[in-house]
Amino acid sequence: MPRKSRPCPVCVSIKRKPIGNITTWGAVRCSKCYRERVGIPTEKRPDSKCACGQPKAYRAKTCQACYQSRGPSEKPLQSPPTTETTFLHEPLTTFDQAWKLWQSCIGQSKDRYKKAQRPKPAGKTRRITVLPDLHVPHHDKKLFAKFLAMTVDTTDVLVCIGDLSDSASVSAYPPDPESRALTFAEEWAECQIVLDTLSESYKEVHVILGNHDERLRRQLARKLSPDMLAAISSMTPQGTLSPITAQIRARRYPNVKIANHPIPDSTMTLDWLTTIDGSDALFAHPERYSKVAGRALRDFRDWCQSHTESLGLDDVRCYLIGHTHMMSMFPSSSDGKKLLVEVGNLAKTAGYQIQPKYAGSNSSKGFCQLVQHRGRDGKFKTDLNSVRLHCFDFTEPWNT
Repeated sequence: MPRKSRPCPVCVSIKRKPIGNITTWGAVRCSKCYRERVGIPTEKRPDSKCACGQPKAYRAKTCQACYQSRGPSEKPLQSPPTTETTFLHEPLTTFDQAWKLWQSCIGQSKDRYKKAQRPKPAGKTRRITVLPDLHVPHHDKKLFAKFLAMTVDTTDVLVCIGDLSDSASVSAYPPDPESRALTFAEEWAECQIVLDTLSESYKEVHVILGNHDERLRRQLARKLSPDMLAAISSMTPQGTLSPITAQIRARRYPNVKIANHPIPDSTMTLDWLTTIDGSDALFAHPERYSKVAGRALRDFRDWCQSHTESLGLDDVRCYLIGHTHMMSMFPSSSDGKKLLVEVGNLAKTAGYQIQPKYAGSNSSKGFCQLVQHRGRDGKFKTDLNSVRLHCFDFTEPWNT
């Protein structure tokens, strides 16, 4: 049954024509009188003024001018917290104190590192991805982002094969005129971001030190005596003169390890090569270069074979190296059961690389992936048919 309408008493009292009708139960005026606020008593809000005397919004604490200039307010604005230590030369007693000072030096307001990936128990098969020379902060950020998108979900172990950092700020060579000179703090702040990203993205990360990562220690070695170097190393919080090693130790990443290949019958270890749990794949960053693709690989293989017993490299079947910025893969000429691989790079082209003396060298952007299976002896064996070079200049990967 339709609801009956009745004439609006407000329209009748003000003699409005035509008179509105009320159809809502309990309403005392029609919709037109309600919208015009006819017969509804209203009270004006008191004028609101800022502490400076200028008018402001009713609920605002300050006027717009004071807000933009952070001027007068009823409650004083709190100043940002400051670090306890203000001088760089003061001794730092704890890691937390040193970390706060590092954040203030690089201008970081908060710690953006979330957490490391949980390590995956070793199964019968593992996929290894090799991250080539990055030369942070002079790395190709677009290719690095593409590398992460392609490998994060398909990688059990990530191997950084050297030159993760560029260390141009402490280089003995003249700066590249094509790039802006960066300070030490700017350079290593970006390295920290890359290390955080790798720790957050991959379950297990192994870092090999390259010649660019060791630039600071070598510069100091040229100017200081061995005793002075040992004294400075002992006074550093992490006991090292390698900035990349100090960053990894200071951040205490649970899933990032520095290469530490032991020498048989010795207390010495090597940080520029590793086999990862004694597998038959050797990852290294030898300081050998040639314009001819593969020549540095063959020289490194010959050197390893001549020092097999002293280095403990008896069962190596796959040699993978960085440093050359080239991409190549071919079987060993002396033994077809071995494979030699150069993994390329993800760095920007520097000005010195286009000089006449480097003409003809092949600098390729890409990375390498391989699969290993656990043998009966408990060691991982490389499936040589699974070794692939992914070159960003091509749509399809190279494989054997």
